[in-house]
Amino acid sequence: MKKRALAISVGMIIICHLINHYTFSSRFFGLVFEIEKLVVMVVIAIFCYYFIRAQAKITMYSYSLMSNLGVLYFLLNAIVFQLYRLLFGFENFTLNDIYETIIDAFAIHVWMMMPFALMLAVMLVISNIVLIKKEGYRVSNMLGITLGSLLTLSSLIVPNLYAILDEFIGDHSRLVDGLIYFFEAEMSLIIAYLECMMVGVIICTLKSEHYQPPLNQNFLIILGCKVGSDRQPLPILQGRLDRALAFAGAQKQALGPAITYIPSGGQGSDEVISEAQAMKNYLVAKGVSTHKIITENKSKTTRENMAFSKKIIDQLKGNKNVVFATTGYHVWRSGVIAHAIGLKAIGIGAKAPWYFYNNALIREFIANLYVQRLQHLFNLIWGTISIVIMLVAGYQLGII
Repeated sequence: MKKRALAISVGMIIICHLINHYTFSSRFFGLVFEIEKLVVMVVIAIFCYYFIRAQAKITMYSYSLMSNLGVLYFLLNAIVFQLYRLLFGFENFTLNDIYETIIDAFAIHVWMMMPFALMLAVMLVISNIVLIKKEGYRVSNMLGITLGSLLTLSSLIVPNLYAILDEFIGDHSRLVDGLIYFFEAEMSLIIAYLECMMVGVIICTLKSEHYQPPLNQNFLIILGCKVGSDRQPLPILQGRLDRALAFAGAQKQALGPAITYIPSGGQGSDEVISEAQAMKNYLVAKGVSTHKIITENKSKTTRENMAFSKKIIDQLKGNKNVVFATTGYHVWRSGVIAHAIGLKAIGIGAKAPWYFYNNALIREFIANLYVQRLQHLFNLIWGTISIVIMLVAGYQLGII
């Protein structure tokens, strides 16, 4: 079926290309070219979708899955815009129009995302105000307001950069015109890329935090979080513990194997007890036998949580199906880290207050970008090179 779809798609592209060849000087050239462009985008989107499905069957914890979801989202937006042009602007398909829609592809994406970006910005600002009111002012609690402001400014200004700069500079040469074009296209590329990656992170996060693992797990790692001065888990950590207990209870009711808890977390400089010990005390108070708890009390980061817990599991005999419990927004990135060190674990997510969730999700997004920073930089460089090639071609053709 896939081979047949590919053959039909390639055939349609070839037919469109042949029609283009023989109608170059006719008034239908632009229309045929735009249809050809639509077909190409649809074909790429279909194969991107199937690739994502195949990738997700292997593991949902993958940075490339996040990136490919962002690419698919960009393609779907481009297809919607192309359909709009074919339905309502087919009489205006001149060579200049075709060129402008290609060079402005990223600006068009930012423009189409504007309503969603503005709604997201409002949500982020409101949630941050509530967060600061409940937990006090900290720089980390300002992420939502900062990102919301940047989203608003970029959505309103970036798609109109050319018009703004053109009006500001006044009369200028073709070379300056090209530089203005480049500045708008480059800024649009960066904003569109970040928006697409954010969509990829959101989809992966929501999918992973709501996934229900099979009830056949042997080990349950609980990722640590801050402990209060009274030695009791704070609400976020308590949510992880309760989520772990609920899963273990459901597995016991389904007559699955007995589960061994591995609370994982060291003692921070501002903590009076290790996170692992505080979690163990909580589990014992909830009726869990001490024989079913193995503490890991050395880790300071999520990577160490996973690596040190893996060492414990590797030393034990028997089946080694592993699940880990953390807060919902943290499940996907934790799963990526686990798989990166060779721990094939599945995550379950605990709920967090809505005002805290949004801010934490932004931190996760920034962390994901940072880990793959070289790959993202490489992608942006290739996008920039494509823009430069298009601008040089437009300059040579006299369009700019």
